[in-house]
Amino acid sequence: MEITIRKGEPADAEAIWKCYTAPRVVRDTLQLPYRSLESVRELLIKTAESDHILVAIADGDVVGVIGLQTPSRPRINHRGEIGMMVRDDWQGKGIGKAIMRAVIDLADKWLNFTQSS
Repeated sequence: MEITIRKGEPADAEAIWKCYTAPRVVRDTLQLPYRSLESVRELLIKTAESDHILVAIADGDVVGVIGLQTPSRPRINHRGEIGMMVRDDWQGKGIGKAIMRAVIDLADKWLNFTQSS
C-alpha cells in the first residue's frame, strides 16, 4: 500500500468530512460530533497562511488529516499545535505515522520550529 501526503484542498472537503464524522474519530479526538460538510469546506477555504493542513491518500482516498497551527504572536511563533485524525477503517495501517512524520518534517525543516523537552 502506498501512502501519499499532500496539502489539503477545498476539493477534499467531503473526504475530510468523512474523517471528521467517523465514530472513533469523534470519540477519540477533541472534535465535536455532527460537524457539517460546509464547515469543513469553509475551513479549507479560509485556512490562514500560518495553518497547514496535510492529507494522507491511500487507494485514491483521503484517509487521514493532520493540521499544524502556528501562532502569529512573535514570542511564540516558534511552536505549533497539531491535530490529527485517521478514518476508522484505516486506523492501525501506518497512516497516522506517515502524516505525523510529514508534519514534523515540515515543522523542523521549513518552519524553523524548535523542539524542547
